[in-house]
Amino acid sequence: MIRLQISQFILISLLLSLAVTNSLAEVVKLSEIQVISSGIMIDSMDEVSTTFGKTIPGRVVVPPAQLYVVSAPQSGMIEKLMVAVGDQVIKGQVIAQLQSPDMIVAQRDFLQSIAQQGFSGQAMKRDESLLSKAVISQRRYQKTLSRYQQLAAMVAERRLALKLAGMDTSAIEQLEASGEISAGLKIRSPITGIVLDVQVEPGQRLSISDPLYRIGKLNTLWLEVNAPLEVVHEFKVGDRLHVYGQELNGKLIAIGRNVDEVSQTVLVRAKISINTDKLRPGQYIQVAHVAETTEPRFQLPSKAVTRTGKKSYIFVKIRGGFIAKLITVHATRGEHSIISGDINGDESIAISGIAAIKGAWVGLGGGD
Repeated sequence: MIRLQISQFILISLLLSLAVTNSLAEVVKLSEIQVISSGIMIDSMDEVSTTFGKTIPGRVVVPPAQLYVVSAPQSGMIEKLMVAVGDQVIKGQVIAQLQSPDMIVAQRDFLQSIAQQGFSGQAMKRDESLLSKAVISQRRYQKTLSRYQQLAAMVAERRLALKLAGMDTSAIEQLEASGEISAGLKIRSPITGIVLDVQVEPGQRLSISDPLYRIGKLNTLWLEVNAPLEVVHEFKVGDRLHVYGQELNGKLIAIGRNVDEVSQTVLVRAKISINTDKLRPGQYIQVAHVAETTEPRFQLPSKAVTRTGKKSYIFVKIRGGFIAKLITVHATRGEHSIISGDINGDESIAISGIAAIKGAWVGLGGGD
């Protein structure tokens, strides 16, 4: 019985000795003189409420609802182009001129229908007078009235056809007043925006609906990102995507459900409406997911972090030296890293001379 108690006492003593040894292995004893002579510098950490995730490539695109294609309203030949790629245009601005034989036919038909309506109107007034004197029957008057209404509908139809062909109201009124037919057709911008693409050249012959320009409103843009499958679960609608190099943030509006079979990525889309002049459609960018966090996280210089195997540590200043603290690195952005661990943020940490501390620490068996 006595021997058993002695054996248990020896075992407990050995375990306590090992625990003390392992604990001491995390402590690096250095005097103030050694700290100064080793070039070790001390600094504090900053607590952060947001963290930046892994950098992901993306592309700037124009939302489909803000992209307009200007097409040829009639067949013909491009006589003149008034704007080029990159130009700012306003709604109603003349951006091209087309020579179209079809416009001659459309204008001729319009003028003929107006003339016919005029004759029919005179006949209707005459029959109204005769009807009031009981010279003609009601049936004859109804027939004249019906003819006039048919011609009025034809004029309205051909007036609308001219509008659809690209003639504005003032040009149609001028045609109606002067009777002068022209093959020239002015094509106007449907919106205020930026010319993104010109798809024709002067002298080129076009068929109806052939595209001339692509014009976009760039007050709001989309950021489309192919996020790796392993990090998509961290994204949620309403989160922010940070654009590196531009200091811009987009708001996440959609997370795709399909996975690209080749790259194993998921399309993530964000909307950006502020300072969009810093971005250009088609531009490739680097973005990072900005995550809000409730657990304490801290920002410090990346050079303050040392790694042993797959573990990361920082050296916290204590009386008589430093103690190694195991940490988790959540993100690295430029020269700074975001970390968390068994720290409260009030600690002073080593930010230079790390090699000297690590050398002494590894010699003690730290980091195992």
